[in-house]
Amino acid sequence: MTGSVCVDTSVAFKWFSPAEEPGVDEALKLLRSHRDNEIALLAPSIMRVEVANALRYSGCGAPDLREAIQDLTRFHIEFVELSDCTLAHAGELAIEHRLSVYDATFLALAIERECVLVTADRKAFGRLPTSLCEIRLL
Repeated sequence: MTGSVCVDTSVAFKWFSPAEEPGVDEALKLLRSHRDNEIALLAPSIMRVEVANALRYSGCGAPDLREAIQDLTRFHIEFVELSDCTLAHAGELAIEHRLSVYDATFLALAIERECVLVTADRKAFGRLPTSLCEIRLL
């Protein structure tokens, strides 16, 4: 995989998950490829909030949560503030494909940037329209 890759929250959450959890190795491989400048990772800026929330509800303590938030910054992912146009497109995609608007923001960004979208969310993957951009399940 080369170029830009839009990763969703389910992928980023795996960066902070126990090694034995399915998909962690693949998620970390994406992160290493980004670190080695083989790919460029990007995501809507809301991903940071979603990851923090997922970690909070997974039982992560405050010190680990703080460190994870700092790690997301240290990873040098391009966090994109969505324009009104992109957010409106996400809303349309959400309605048309029965997605949450949160999930649809990742799809809308991948379409806008003409890049691959990678998810570890099997449920959402089944509803994502592969005709609009390349979508890979972790």
